[in-house]
Amino acid sequence: MSSSTLSIHAVLFDLDGLLIDSEPIWQESEIQVFGELGLFLDRKKCMQTMGLRLDEVVRYWRQQQPDWRCRESDDTIVARVLKEVKRRILESGEPMPGAISLVQRLQEKLPLGLASSSYMEIIECALQRMNLSDAFQVVHSAQHEERGKPAPDVYLSAAKSLNIAPNHCLVIEDS
Repeated sequence: MSSSTLSIHAVLFDLDGLLIDSEPIWQESEIQVFGELGLFLDRKKCMQTMGLRLDEVVRYWRQQQPDWRCRESDDTIVARVLKEVKRRILESGEPMPGAISLVQRLQEKLPLGLASSSYMEIIECALQRMNLSDAFQVVHSAQHEERGKPAPDVYLSAAKSLNIAPNHCLVIEDS
């Protein structure tokens, strides 16, 4: 491997569970909303879908629980969970330890991108809560990617938006 493939020209961050401690918020919101719709989840069950896009989470539970007779559309369920997650992030979302200082130190040296499975409205809400709205040159959601994580699509798109080859990007991810 040549030294040129090892040089870092940009850093791409995940969001949920890495920059903001939102995994409990997502779980609480899903438990609440799905429970209101007759599907009773707990934290252990929520771990099965961690990292998936929210539309994939809804599809997952429809497939795993074929006896769940929810009449709400997938889009309506997604909207309800998003509303609850945004409310909770704005009220009580906390950055992960060291996250803000790391972003601030790196943004002085390299272009930064954010690549998340979360919907853009959640990303914007979390960045607002942490006062990091201007820290990233590129903010990209997997919302419109063909494949969500663990596929690398959202990171590849973020690198392309930064106009930096993926092999010159350091990705910081928690899952």
